[in-house]
Amino acid sequence: MDQVNKTFFDAAAAGEVAKVSAMIAQGADVNVANGDGRTALMRSAKRGHKQVVQMLLDNGADPNATDKNGKTAIMAAAKKGHLEIVKVLIEAGAAAKVRDNKGRTALMRAAFLGYDDVCALLIANGADVNANPPAANDVAVTPETNPLFIFSTN
Repeated sequence: MDQVNKTFFDAAAAGEVAKVSAMIAQGADVNVANGDGRTALMRSAKRGHKQVVQMLLDNGADPNATDKNGKTAIMAAAKKGHLEIVKVLIEAGAAAKVRDNKGRTALMRAAFLGYDDVCALLIANGADVNANPPAANDVAVTPETNPLFIFSTN
């Protein structure tokens, strides 16, 4: 990543709206990724920077880009309970039911952490409520340990 794109990436992650806007105007790559494959969109979504997320999407950022672990911006936003960012990402075409390399979804992340509003939005937009989370250390997944089951019974 060259210095211009590194500065842009860092500004997006920090939520620096004016700096991100100026750098886009100067030709920064809105889909630039770090060494782990995480994009500026993923970082700003995870950190709750709605204005930056919208600006990146408006300028062509890919809402379905994946990092080296198969994680997406919607997974990052869902894990942190950023409902408004999840909405913006869905409106931009982010897939609600995609799985990462370990088989986890945005819905699983939100359900496990108790973000009911995010869960409801993801379900309303096609998230798979029947997806089984990966078993940890070969422990059987039961209704009592499945975060989606727990969410649906609360």
